[in-house]
Amino acid sequence: MISFFRKIRQKLLQQKKVTRYIAYAIGEIFLVVIGILIALQVNNWNEERKSNNVSAGTIQKLRLELSEVKSEIEESIEANEMILYWADSYLQSPSDLDSLKAEPKRILLMTSYASLRVGMPVLNQELSSDQLIRDKPDLTNKLRSIKHGYDEASSIRDISRSLWNENVIGFYFKNQHLVLYNAFLRGQDYNKDEVISLLYNEEFKNVVALTALSNAQLTRSLEELLSHIDETLQLIEQGL
Repeated sequence: MISFFRKIRQKLLQQKKVTRYIAYAIGEIFLVVIGILIALQVNNWNEERKSNNVSAGTIQKLRLELSEVKSEIEESIEANEMILYWADSYLQSPSDLDSLKAEPKRILLMTSYASLRVGMPVLNQELSSDQLIRDKPDLTNKLRSIKHGYDEASSIRDISRSLWNENVIGFYFKNQHLVLYNAFLRGQDYNKDEVISLLYNEEFKNVVALTALSNAQLTRSLEELLSHIDETLQLIEQGL
C-alpha cells in the first residue's frame, strides 16, 4: 500500500502536475489522520469494554457482599429486639416473671447481645479504587455511607463487647456462676433453679439494665446501617 502511494507521488512529480500533487498530498495526510483517529477510537472502545466488564463484575461482588451483610444484620436486629423485650419485661414488671421462669435460658440471654460478625472486604477495596469513584459517583456516595455506618456499628459492638467482658463475665465470676454461664453458652445442661434465682439478685438486675442499654444502642446503629444497605441495593438493581 505504501509503495502504491509512492509511485503515484513520483508520477505526479515527473509530470510536473504540482497542483494535483499538493491535492494528493493533502488527501494522503487526511487519510493518515483518519486512520489514526479510527485506531484511537477502536482502542477507546476496547478500553471502555474492559472497564465495563470489570465494573459489572465488581458491582455484582458488591451486591452479593451487601446481601450477605444485610441478612446478618437482620438476624442480629431480630435477636436483639427479642432480648430487649425480655429485659424490659423483667426490669419494668418484676412481679410478672412467669414467662422467664418457664424459659430459664431467656434469663441468661438478657445479659447477652447479637453482634455483627461479617466483614466487608470488597467494599473497602473498591472505595480505595479510583475506577469505581470515577465511573459510579452515586454508588460511591452510598457505599461511603455504608462504610461510615459499618464503622460506627463496629465501634459500638466493641464497646458492648468490653462491657460484656467486664460486667457480665465479671458478675458471673464474682457470684460463682461462671460455670453455669459457660455451660449455657456451650449448649450444655445447667441448673435451671440456679438460673431462676438470679431474677431476685439486685446486682443481676443492674447487669441486665446495663446490657439492655448497650444492646439498644447497638441495635439502632445496625438499623441505620441496614437502611443504607437497602438504599444501595436498590440503586444497584436499578442500574443492572
